[in-house]
Amino acid sequence: MAELIKLGNFLEYLGELFPEARSTLRILALFLKNPEETFTRYRVEKEALVSHARPILQRFVSLGILEIVDENPISYRLNKNSYVLRQMLDLLE
Repeated sequence: MAELIKLGNFLEYLGELFPEARSTLRILALFLKNPEETFTRYRVEKEALVSHARPILQRFVSLGILEIVDENPISYRLNKNSYVLRQMLDLLE
C-alpha cells in the first residue's frame, strides 16, 4: 500500500511537469492514494479538482486500472491486480 501512495505522489509531480496531462494524473493519483475506497464520478471531480472526469474514468476502466463496483450510481475502485498498475510500480523499484 505504501508503494501505491508513493506512486500517487510521483504522479502529482508529473502533473506539474506535464500540465496537459494534469487531470488524468490527478485522477490516477486519487485512486492510488486511496486504494481501498470507491468513488463516484462526482466525488472524483470534486476531490481531484477536475471537470469532465467521465472519459478519463472510462479509459482507466478499459485499460483495467479501475474496476466498476456499483452501477447506481457508477462507482469505481482501483484494480490492484491491473497489469498496467504493476508495470508502473515496477518503475519505482
